[in-house]
Amino acid sequence: MLLAYDGVEGLAVLFNEEVDLLVLNLMMPRMGGYQVLEIMAKDTELRKIPVLMSTGTSFSRSAYADVPDPFAGMYVEWQERPFNPEAMLKRIRSMLMEA
Repeated sequence: MLLAYDGVEGLAVLFNEEVDLLVLNLMMPRMGGYQVLEIMAKDTELRKIPVLMSTGTSFSRSAYADVPDPFAGMYVEWQERPFNPEAMLKRIRSMLMEA
């Protein structure tokens, strides 16, 4: 497991380490999770990494059905907080098997 304090450090990890799955917080200092996803989407290798986006806000992709998905073709799932750690681990395992 590799850790990063914020999106800037997270990108440095992504560009320098082999990563199987990214758990990414939406709200972070210096660079938020959405901006990290935007950069990942433009990189042919980074866009292959499954992402579990963690957010303290309610998010529903269906609410934005008429807006083009900027991350189409990427494996991005959303996890609202607070979350059950056991359920989150189960979800991570599932994502790794599907990727």
